[in-house]
Amino acid sequence: MERRYYKDSNDEFRFLLDEYLNIPANERQSPALKEIEHLFVEADGIHISLQKDDNEKGELKQTIIIKKYL
Repeated sequence: MERRYYKDSNDEFRFLLDEYLNIPANERQSPALKEIEHLFVEADGIHISLQKDDNEKGELKQTIIIKKYL
């Protein structure tokens, strides 16, 4: 995931999502994430033909995240 850097009306740069999630400055992850013992992530996708056009393809994507706390 790419973090977006925004410039506010005072010409200061901020990571809005980090502020919303209460991630301290210069941290790469949330303090809550450090409490997780195991984090399981599974992602997959399936390619499908769209109904209206045989040449058009789409992809159905799904991600599952399961966390186990200490």
